[in-house]
Amino acid sequence: MASKRKSSTDYHRDLAESAFEHEVERVYNEREFAFASLRSDVWKERYCALVLLHHHWQIDADILEPACKSAFENDEHIQVRQNALTQIGKLFEHTFDENISRYLARIVLDENHPYRLRRSAYDAIEKVRTEVPVPSEFRDRDIDEIVKSIEQLKSKLDTIKNRDPDTSFDFDRGLMNELAREE
Repeated sequence: MASKRKSSTDYHRDLAESAFEHEVERVYNEREFAFASLRSDVWKERYCALVLLHHHWQIDADILEPACKSAFENDEHIQVRQNALTQIGKLFEHTFDENISRYLARIVLDENHPYRLRRSAYDAIEKVRTEVPVPSEFRDRDIDEIVKSIEQLKSKLDTIKNRDPDTSFDFDRGLMNELAREE
């Protein structure tokens, strides 16, 4: 039975069709058009441009990071700002980059930012500051132990998913303060 879940390519194509309507091919075929779309008057185009510049065009972090920071800091639409933080997390996933961690931690700690933005910054930090999931921890274990570990992890994830994401999130304030600190 084929999976009903869309591939990320299909998801990105649908997103582009929703945002760009008649210029979908252009955003996929012209990198400069995708960059120019970051300054569009239409928020969906700005949102989609951030996603496609990372996932379709695979723009290097040193080029896309400033664009994401600018979108977070200057865009008037909260979904574009939230997506900018998400893209930063994806750009620096598993890098433990201290500058990015500091930038994101300051956002998490800044109670002047809306909850959604603080939560997105926190989620991005989790991406930046997690180890690459390497199966090395399972190398000397038998299959039953591996299955048990995966089931425990799934149970923890289910617990996390069942929290009300619009009311609160737990974070280690000490860690955020440490990450946000200037060296």
